[in-house]
Amino acid sequence: MKKIIVFLTAALMALMPMTVKAEEIPRPVYADITVSEYEGYLLERILWAEANDQSFEGQKAVIEVIFNRVMSKDWPNTIEGVLSQKSQFSTWKDRNRVTPTEIQSNVISEVLRETETVIPGDYVYFSTKKHKWMHDCFKIEDHYFGR
Repeated sequence: MKKIIVFLTAALMALMPMTVKAEEIPRPVYADITVSEYEGYLLERILWAEANDQSFEGQKAVIEVIFNRVMSKDWPNTIEGVLSQKSQFSTWKDRNRVTPTEIQSNVISEVLRETETVIPGDYVYFSTKKHKWMHDCFKIEDHYFGR
């Protein structure tokens, strides 16, 4: 009987949720960014227009560039400000002509939750061309990303 009770106690303890200290839970990289419904609308459309033919990872990198700019002191501190800035996102003018899919929404949600990024936090440029002024570039499919 003692063996059965010890076995059942061990089995129940294995099923009980473990207590995790808050400092052990990694903080999402973009935890300081909140996305309103309107900003989500803009992000989905720009992401689709810029990278709908890219992989999930490639699309995540594009959103990370946008969020990196929002967090940088050198760029506008709002999503709309970053997206609408003159000579930055050529797709801005076509944002209302595209129809994003659920994939773009999922990409944005995942980037907001991630604790590890696809690109470094100081990468604020992407392009289909490798420009001389872009530093430490690397390529994900059709896009170059850099500082």
